[in-house]
Amino acid sequence: MSRSYPPRPPRPVDPTDHVPLATAVAASDLGTTRDTIHSVVRGTFDLDDAPVHHVTHDPDTGLPWPEPSVPEPEFLALAQFLFDAVAEATDGCLVEPDGVCTHGHPSWLRRFGVL
Repeated sequence: MSRSYPPRPPRPVDPTDHVPLATAVAASDLGTTRDTIHSVVRGTFDLDDAPVHHVTHDPDTGLPWPEPSVPEPEFLALAQFLFDAVAEATDGCLVEPDGVCTHGHPSWLRRFGVL
């Protein structure tokens, strides 16, 4: 014997509960949480402050890169690396913007997946 239940009333729609697909995909690529996604939608989170995803393996060989031994450079320094055609590696060595130093550390631009 089966029972029939009355249909549920529709759930009230909260406009702040809706997350655009592009925002959700971009945020999920950064590994952010649902709270962060909602703060982006509400305009209380600056995407420039979001953590930058690190590429931890060489895409050509698949081998892992060493952990950075110097702090991440500021955004303006990263932009300057492109214009100067000389970049800082993740250990402080100077390399080409898409290069790897003799110690195996990639440039910050490669580490961030820019190049």
